[in-house]
Amino acid sequence: MQQHAMGKDNGPLQRWLEQSGLAAAPRLAECLEVRPGWETAVEKVLDRHLQAVCVDDFGGAVSHLEQLQGQSLALVATAAPAQSAAARSASSLAEQVTSPWALEGLLGSVYCAPDLAAAEAWRKNSPATSR
Repeated sequence: MQQHAMGKDNGPLQRWLEQSGLAAAPRLAECLEVRPGWETAVEKVLDRHLQAVCVDDFGGAVSHLEQLQGQSLALVATAAPAQSAAARSASSLAEQVTSPWALEGLLGSVYCAPDLAAAEAWRKNSPATSR
């Protein structure tokens, strides 16, 4: 089932990945370590991005995209180093995930709280939501 969820049983896509030199590239879901209790939140937010193919840069893959007919593909550039936990927002979902690469673009604007009371307190004090 995991192979299917990550598109690894999609023959045409797998052939394109092989021809593009990306067959061995990991999928984003394979590179994440999620803090216990936050798995569902990360799955819901990342959704289809979990099957994204991790590449150093988009250059090589982009040059082959015309050959990918009728398939869906997501790429994640991994060239940016991961931020340290101290550099992240304390209430960001990105803090709940360890990855070799920075995920703030995908998770940094999603805020989380351990319970409803903490979420309400954060919302009331957040400059982004207070008016």
